[in-house]
Amino acid sequence: MSSSNNQATMATVRNLKMKKEVEREATKTVDMKDKGAESRIMIPDCRKRLEGVLADLKGNLAELEEPLEERIPYTHSPPGHWPRQRI
Repeated sequence: MSSSNNQATMATVRNLKMKKEVEREATKTVDMKDKGAESRIMIPDCRKRLEGVLADLKGNLAELEEPLEERIPYTHSPPGHWPRQRI
């Protein structure tokens, strides 16, 4: 009878370990779902900020593509001085 008692005890221990593992995995799943919900909330805000920064960068790029003469006004200097001077 001790052999069957041992087997029953081992089966009970295995069942308890399995229950613990199932509970642990269920807790992990709930945590992941919560974190996923937070991420979904953050995505629209990040997207809006990135779109704003992208628009700023495109504006800066367009400004840099303009010829230098159109961006910075210059006048001619008198003879003997530096060729051009800012106004």
